[in-house]
Amino acid sequence: MGLRLHRPGRAELRDRPGDDVSLIFPLTFASTIFIPLYKLPHWMQGFANNQPVSQATDAVRSLMLGYPVGNHVWMSLIWSAGIIAVLAPLAVNQFRKVA
Repeated sequence: MGLRLHRPGRAELRDRPGDDVSLIFPLTFASTIFIPLYKLPHWMQGFANNQPVSQATDAVRSLMLGYPVGNHVWMSLIWSAGIIAVLAPLAVNQFRKVA
């Protein structure tokens, strides 16, 4: 869900599932959701291991299966806090412009 500005000065609620797929699509397929890290090409392993989707996936998988979590939980929380710290002010600023 979010706000979309169709006409200047008028905000409308948007709730179409396909709107934000292009943002998460590359992160999903270059992560450890579908395939273990060691099976990814060597050149992709560094990126896949250090991105928010892989960290969250590995944290949840480890917690659910009872494996040692390592630092995946902390890295997921750090990624979440960082994303919120960057995007929350941008969202508030955009909302103030529209409202």
